[in-house]
Amino acid sequence: MIAVIRKIVELIVYGNIWISLGAVALALNTFLVMNWVITDCFLLLVFFATSLSYCFQRVVRHTSGNVINSARHQWVFNQKKFLYILIILSSCISGYLFFSLFSFHELLYFSPLIAIALFYAVNIFSKSLRDIPFIKIILVAFSWAAVTVLIPAYINEGLYANDIWILFALNFIYIFTLIIPFDIRDLDFDEPEKKTIPQLIGIRAAKHTAITLLVVCGLLSLLLSKGALFLIPVYIVSIIVLFQVNERKKELFYAFGIDGLILLFPFSTWIVKSYI
Repeated sequence: MIAVIRKIVELIVYGNIWISLGAVALALNTFLVMNWVITDCFLLLVFFATSLSYCFQRVVRHTSGNVINSARHQWVFNQKKFLYILIILSSCISGYLFFSLFSFHELLYFSPLIAIALFYAVNIFSKSLRDIPFIKIILVAFSWAAVTVLIPAYINEGLYANDIWILFALNFIYIFTLIIPFDIRDLDFDEPEKKTIPQLIGIRAAKHTAITLLVVCGLLSLLLSKGALFLIPVYIVSIIVLFQVNERKKELFYAFGIDGLILLFPFSTWIVKSYI
């Protein structure tokens, strides 16, 4: 029974279903915080587009031979055919959903995000975007914040609302923060020229930097936005979890535990809203 449960968890986590649900949760939270009518079609698009992006990156890294000897990468190696099916399925569904919501002309608006997803793992002039020093963490945080905040705002014609840009900044800082533990995990495998935060300042200082950034998120929520107050419980839980981070933690602690923190956002908003 335990072996079956473990296989199911690995399928959900390593098959990028978990992180895709996290992206949906963060986008859904924007609708809840801003009191917008939830666009189900867009949330489905976020799920399948995230699945496509992450599955594509995993397969590309394995095809290029740029792999790490971990439980996740061993699973990917054994399940490549399954991932190819997910890529094809997610591509078709994402394309259908996108053009159900947007026009071909609007595709140009989102082309920078598509380019980041495409070239994050694919080499350009012998180097992918993730291999360029300092840029990986910024690109990932920007992409997540744009997809989960700016596009919902675009759909609802709310790009000029002050709270949207506060929420964009909070999501950017939060995702930036969550990437730091993964860089700690990969410290023994990342090439020195990647210049990740743990490589530059060490594990202890990197962890304290991440926790400090979460405190900043909480303070900004208190000072700048009434809607963002709903997110403070998530920041508190995240701080508690990040205190547990070290280079000896298992893969599932990161891929399931830390990525799973993102799913708390809409629940926090729902619960806190009901008491305010």
